[in-house]
Amino acid sequence: MQHTKHEIIFQNVNSVIESGKFGQTFAVIHLYDKQHLVHLNDIIAIKQAIAADIGERIKLEKCLLVGNENFTLIGRPILNRDLVQVDATIIEKTMTQTNMDMFHIPRRHGFKRYRFNREPLTMLRINNINICHPLNTNQKQIN
Repeated sequence: MQHTKHEIIFQNVNSVIESGKFGQTFAVIHLYDKQHLVHLNDIIAIKQAIAADIGERIKLEKCLLVGNENFTLIGRPILNRDLVQVDATIIEKTMTQTNMDMFHIPRRHGFKRYRFNREPLTMLRINNINICHPLNTNQKQIN
């Protein structure tokens, strides 16, 4: 029985997933309208306040891409949340440095206004990037 090109690719990828020996795995996650390329034990800074406390583990569900040295899985637009699991820990919640904006109206002499702004900043450490189960071989198309 002759296998098609797609079936051979699925078999190769599934054999690597089942062995569990990925090497260095990376993922592209979507968080607060930004994409972040992350590896294991990376620290990423997000300019948003996350509702969880320091030390809590969170699951990042919007994964656009995951891969390693053997293969790459690309979502259209995102991968299934049951297929890929990316876990992170909140390690720090702080504010950014103070930004000062100055504006003045040229026709008014001596009219200057200063505005100081600080944004919330959350630091995350990536604990785990895991491909949970083999791919579905009944999928019709792979590009």
